[in-house]
Amino acid sequence: MPVKYTSYLSSIEKDLRNSRNKVLAEAGKYVSGKMKEKARGLFRKRSGKLLKGLTYQVNAEGDSVFVGAGTPAYHAHLLELGTVERIGKDGLKQGKITAKPFILPTLEEESNAAIKIISNPWL
Repeated sequence: MPVKYTSYLSSIEKDLRNSRNKVLAEAGKYVSGKMKEKARGLFRKRSGKLLKGLTYQVNAEGDSVFVGAGTPAYHAHLLELGTVERIGKDGLKQGKITAKPFILPTLEEESNAAIKIISNPWL
């Protein structure tokens, strides 16, 4: 009678990747939430685009997580780094924006908490 071998390696590998992605997403969600808290304290809400754009995304390979500003927070870098007085596309003067860092300080402040979340046993 022939013996049939079944490999579950690909299934186990998929489960491990999914578990790791969940842990990275948890860390990303935590840090982006803290970033939103800091932004709420610094800026008054106008359109809501800044808070909506502060988010996280797990890398497709599941080995890293991006936390920061994306669409529609196209202006986050201007708030983070500040600007000088400039001329806009419409030819009008645009005022100077004083830098109010909230992305990099949050990443620095919450890095240990994120590492702790990621390093917890995830199996």
